[in-house]
Amino acid sequence: MTNQFYRILAAAFISSLLLFTGKAISQPRGEGWIVSGSNPNEYNMGVTTKVRYLGKPSAYITSKNVKLHGFGTYAQMSQTGDYLGKSVRMSAYISSKNITGASWAGMWLRVDGDRGKVLSFDNMQSRPIKGTSKWKKYETILDVPAGAKDMAYGVLLSGKGDVYFTDMNFEVLGPATGKTGNSGIPAKPENLDFEH
Repeated sequence: MTNQFYRILAAAFISSLLLFTGKAISQPRGEGWIVSGSNPNEYNMGVTTKVRYLGKPSAYITSKNVKLHGFGTYAQMSQTGDYLGKSVRMSAYISSKNITGASWAGMWLRVDGDRGKVLSFDNMQSRPIKGTSKWKKYETILDVPAGAKDMAYGVLLSGKGDVYFTDMNFEVLGPATGKTGNSGIPAKPENLDFEH
């Protein structure tokens, strides 16, 4: 897929997540976590003790239908706290089942400033989780720049399949370095002469 396609999808993803609490529905379990996304009703989400990693329960997102319109995310929001002005690594152990075709899953982190302005963002759309895979550690590194107000994060599933995750962790790597991830929006105007 082209970079432009990823940019369009990422921009749409960001737009739907900016107000993801508006689409939130009650969660079956998992204190502090919410069920959200562009179409969360097309997915089952919650916490299970039937699928474990190193004895720990996992959160899950499973598709309900064959034809899906939108994505679901099991997510959380928090203040920036001790992460403000730092470079942060977020990691989690994730496994997948039958994520095929155009479907994909990813761990995501978004850092917001005043009035919901996105300061940094990554949802793994350029390196999606697909197919059926055993437990694997995934990570993303982003800045929580000065002026950040809160963070939103979780795992998403867009399309059919199942994804499980557990043992999410945040680690400070040092001062902010300028890494803001892939917001899906170009850094400057591009292809203004339609040559590309």
